[in-house]
Amino acid sequence: MKISIGLLVLTCLVVSCTHTQKKPTSPAGWIKLTLRNNWTIYAPKGFVYKKAQGIDSEPGYIYSKKDSILLQFDSGAEIYKKKDCDFQKSFNEAKASIDTGFDKRFYKIPLVHRASIDTIDNKIATIIKPVKIGDGEVDIKISDCESTKWLAIYGKKLSAKNESIVLEMYKTIRFNGKE
Repeated sequence: MKISIGLLVLTCLVVSCTHTQKKPTSPAGWIKLTLRNNWTIYAPKGFVYKKAQGIDSEPGYIYSKKDSILLQFDSGAEIYKKKDCDFQKSFNEAKASIDTGFDKRFYKIPLVHRASIDTIDNKIATIIKPVKIGDGEVDIKISDCESTKWLAIYGKKLSAKNESIVLEMYKTIRFNGKE
């Protein structure tokens, strides 16, 4: 009996260590939009990407006339290269911003917005949602620690249906290498 339990535990450990995470695919019919700084995102058919003029970053718009969704984004590179590019460090920085830093002050967490940390494309992403749907912003901030490239996307006053679409779009964000 002890041997079979031991084998079961060992098998579970081997399977969990060798399991590779599949990259999520976009929903059927969605299109790939290539944003600035080598970021991509999938969106429902009918969405358009448009560049905007920036001073020290590269902004733009992602929008759909059909669903009346307008998202603004900004992308760029950090001024300095991080010495210790580390997943745990990125998580700790995101958590500190939510708990006591910029996110807490700017988004008025927890009164107006809720914040969560997720992994998208093997990167730490901070996702902000309004406490009351339609009354606030639905944002994502994600960065590639190694290249120092970052992307922030936000939409304001989205209906429940549109908020759901935008959150699905955020899950498809990918960084496609260094420039």
